[in-house]
Amino acid sequence: MRRRTVQVHFEGEGEERRPASASRKLRMSGRRVLIELEAEAADSLFLLYRKRAVEVVVAGALNRTSLEALHARLGPEYAIIEVPLVENAE
Repeated sequence: MRRRTVQVHFEGEGEERRPASASRKLRMSGRRVLIELEAEAADSLFLLYRKRAVEVVVAGALNRTSLEALHARLGPEYAIIEVPLVENAE
């Protein structure tokens, strides 16, 4: 499997802020996560992030089940969300 860094884009305000998309194109600033891409043509990925925190992404994967064990250990203040993987997000 090949590892790839993607940049995570957030939306919302305050405690409602959450990941909205991820991009293969990296910009100068922004949150990034290293994931293992089984398929280069993937159109979405799952992110494990901390709710009510400012842009904290713990892990990313193409398969939700690979994040569920970690999510169970971290507790309810964390969540898994599916986001689109786009070529170039604004």
